[in-house]
Amino acid sequence: MRDIARSAAALLIASLVAPTALAQQTVGLFKRTAAASSGYYTIISPNSAKSTYLIDMDGRPVHQWTSSYAAGLIGFLRPNGNLVRAGSIGAAADPNFKPNQGGGGILEEYDWNGNLVWSMNLSDSQFLQHHDIEILPNGNILATRWEFHTAADAIAAGRDPANVTAGKLWSEQIIEIQPTLPSGGTIVWSWRSWDHMVQQFDSTKANYGSVSANPQRFDMNPPDGDTSDDFQHCNSVKYNPDLDEIIINFHRYSEFFIIDHGTTTAQAATESGGARGHGGAILYRWGNPMMYGRGTAADEQLFNDHDAHWIKPGLPGAGNILIFNNGLNRPGNPPFSEVDEVVPPLLADGTYTQPAPTDPYGPAAPVWKYVATPPSSFYSSIISGTDRMPNGNTAIDEGTTGRQFEIDTNGNILWQWINPVNGTGTLTQGQPLSGTAVFKIRRYPSDFSGFVGHPLIPGPELEQFTSPKPVPDGSLTANRTAADGSVIDIAWDSTTCLSNDYNLLFGRLADLPLYGLLCSQCSIGTTGTYEWTAVPTDDLYFILVGRDPSGLYESSWGSGPGGAERHGTSSSFLCGATQKAEFASCP
Repeated sequence: MRDIARSAAALLIASLVAPTALAQQTVGLFKRTAAASSGYYTIISPNSAKSTYLIDMDGRPVHQWTSSYAAGLIGFLRPNGNLVRAGSIGAAADPNFKPNQGGGGILEEYDWNGNLVWSMNLSDSQFLQHHDIEILPNGNILATRWEFHTAADAIAAGRDPANVTAGKLWSEQIIEIQPTLPSGGTIVWSWRSWDHMVQQFDSTKANYGSVSANPQRFDMNPPDGDTSDDFQHCNSVKYNPDLDEIIINFHRYSEFFIIDHGTTTAQAATESGGARGHGGAILYRWGNPMMYGRGTAADEQLFNDHDAHWIKPGLPGAGNILIFNNGLNRPGNPPFSEVDEVVPPLLADGTYTQPAPTDPYGPAAPVWKYVATPPSSFYSSIISGTDRMPNGNTAIDEGTTGRQFEIDTNGNILWQWINPVNGTGTLTQGQPLSGTAVFKIRRYPSDFSGFVGHPLIPGPELEQFTSPKPVPDGSLTANRTAADGSVIDIAWDSTTCLSNDYNLLFGRLADLPLYGLLCSQCSIGTTGTYEWTAVPTDDLYFILVGRDPSGLYESSWGSGPGGAERHGTSSSFLCGATQKAEFASCP
């Protein structure tokens, strides 16, 4: 490769592999550019794992908490740095809630040192916590939980018996918990979807009425014909402290809904009272007007969506609603996902513009959306999430694969990392993905209050490697030979990842997040030695870049001023790996 100096030259990662079967990179850091957000840390709770990780923008863990339970899908940090996490009780769940997707059952809080400081069991024959939680400004916790109803109860509430084939029905409840240390707590507020159902199947029931005339309620017999017990499937709950309102997302309805939190529990069971005067009724909904009788399948805009939430104040698009639009059951093939940003029709009094009696809620379309090129290259049928960054970029979790990536407003991928952790451990680089799903993505800035007093020192990459040798099937050695450390002798020998030309790049470890270079030595062949003089005496790294039949790859080595090898600069040992970093130029 003789054109290493061209603009936006790509570097890729290398591996020890047999020449007849060149492995590809499968996990870890694939790409990081200078335009990606810097100074951020991502909280990762792999769905099948018992550990929650805080990783830096190079995909290296800076902190870890471990539970006795596999993830109940999510964990968030309190302002003091404590982790609040849902745990999955799995087989211990009551038979009334089996089978289920997304069941948790227990909430836990760990301090920074990994000590369990609080837990609360939220599982019995009537209720089961599932999917999402939200830490409120007052320290309380919002949680979603299923409520169990017998087939007889469901039919008595107007459910079509043909849609109760599971013999039971689960509705949704949002609860606010005031924790009591070290265990348990008080439910200080609750809201039930069961209190806000409408149906036009059985005129003898009290909740009988026109679905179209009552968009403030949920249809007991939605037109999708879903016969499962989990017929609503709330997968996210988020809070807006400025409005004192809650947004929830119903996967089965392909809609999100906004309700008033400024009510008492008694008011939340009605359609009057509270800060907005509508009790616990739906204030606003969007995504699928067919579900309230004001449209057809052609009008559906969300397809089994996840993670609806308000963009926080101070961020581009503040007050708008960001949604991961999964694309499951979207007409046409192949399927694809997208991220949508919607401007809600908010009024000054905290209510929302109501449509004409036969019209759907506005707006007619998102104000912004991200669709990949080609669209099918980005798809997660379930779970997943998204987060807006201060620079206008958007972080995205393609949940089923565990792929985390960041895009700019034009959809360019600026950063990409794939989770290597599953329920049995961590994958070795080059292994196919298995069990690496991640429910959603949330990031915390380096000045987050919970990090004060806690050094965030990167550890080794989470993925495993098959060999410690940094050059594929060969060697890369470097030794400081001058007393002041200003001269380094470098030798390399690579025999498997075939290349007719190598390039040696130099930089400081401190500049690694931006992939800044000090200098380069190009066209050095496939084996040999090189003496680098006038070397900076601070931390530095080398990257050996070559090209094999599958594309570019790299090996790297890092050293501190004393000459000790530094982890974090090791290569992924793969020939033909996918793009990791881009340089604006190579000096």
